[in-house]
Amino acid sequence: FIRARSRYSAMDSNCNSTAANQVNPHIQFTLELPDDDSLPFLDTLTSYDRQSRKFFTSLYTKPIHSGHVLPFVSHVPEQRKESTVFTEFNRALQVSSTTESKLKSSTSIRKKFRSNGYPTPVIDEAERRAMYQNNTNITRTENKKKVIYMKVPFVDARTYTEFRRIVSRSGLPIRLVTKTQQPLKFLLRKPNKM
Repeated sequence: FIRARSRYSAMDSNCNSTAANQVNPHIQFTLELPDDDSLPFLDTLTSYDRQSRKFFTSLYTKPIHSGHVLPFVSHVPEQRKESTVFTEFNRALQVSSTTESKLKSSTSIRKKFRSNGYPTPVIDEAERRAMYQNNTNITRTENKKKVIYMKVPFVDARTYTEFRRIVSRSGLPIRLVTKTQQPLKFLLRKPNKM
């Protein structure tokens, strides 16, 4: 990305690239002019802020990108699917120079993988790992309800189901956790024969 003031017009620059392309038919040059003080290069959009006189970078996705990635229902190892999500987040965090661009990139990646069938926990874990690796923290402003976990004794399945139905109708963010009178390891252990 070269920002230079020139007294020559874009037409003169185009003539220069045409002349350069005639030197060797195997090497071709193209010219792309900045649009709104931004210029994409590979997966990075470099922008220039005239007020602060600084350059900023963010993740760039071509407008013709279909949004398709490896579908979650495909028959490939889970590790490959997880690493695909992680790699996207990692690249976005490394390329983006501001918190705002990191959040915007992260949101678009989440949307892309959700539309391809990826479960939210897989996406969350990949984003968490990428943020940890890049020593970054993105604060989301999504309205997440705080969940209250309520421990209740397990009597029988019918009672538990009825109690869960009542809690669900209340609309409160409560999740039930059952507790047996004895730990499961004692209930599932085979009796000793002597």
